[in-house]
Amino acid sequence: RYESGGCLREFEFYELGEAHVNPGTLEAASPGQGMLEHVAGFQLQEVDENGVRHLAPDQAFIQAQLRASSESTGINRSSILRIFLAPFTRWNVGSSPCVAQCLTSDEAVCSGEVACAREQVVPGEKQNFNILKITLPMQMDSIVGSVSHTIRIDGLGMPSAVLFPTRLGVQLSSPVDDALQYVLSRGHIAYIDPGASTADGRLLMTSQSGSGPNPFPAA
Repeated sequence: RYESGGCLREFEFYELGEAHVNPGTLEAASPGQGMLEHVAGFQLQEVDENGVRHLAPDQAFIQAQLRASSESTGINRSSILRIFLAPFTRWNVGSSPCVAQCLTSDEAVCSGEVACAREQVVPGEKQNFNILKITLPMQMDSIVGSVSHTIRIDGLGMPSAVLFPTRLGVQLSSPVDDALQYVLSRGHIAYIDPGASTADGRLLMTSQSGSGPNPFPAA
């Protein structure tokens, strides 16, 4: 606590440190470039009534509909999607086959190879592979206006432990991997070990729960 008034709240704590960007930074996409719709640009499918996609060993896939923002001129062929599998320490798809496809419809063309690669949030020999890099196909009508496409990714494998409903982070970039945009999925993914009868979780409190000399609850 700063006696000079730097911290105005009696029981608020600050941590000061340095953050280092590992791969460098790039310019964000601007209106007029390829952009996902902010709320429903990555709409998970095959979900329950609460919008949760339940993973299982025989259901190890993600399927999502892609929609463009009204400010976008279109998401074009060969654009790149990166899907961040969180929590990062529970996912490792390095040994799993990564197979992606674009599900066709009568209204729009989306065919050909959908490239799928695995990447790491923190590069290193012993680090988890927790990013799916998807390259949209060459034979694809641009995603714009009412035109949307559905992507399915199979062979995820399972998280290393129970996964309570979690939204996916999704990054869109141009075919040359610039003009970035980051959104969260509409809908959640979850995983419960079928062999487990219970699952443990903790609620994280981010502020004081009381007053006096011991305002925070014991762990």
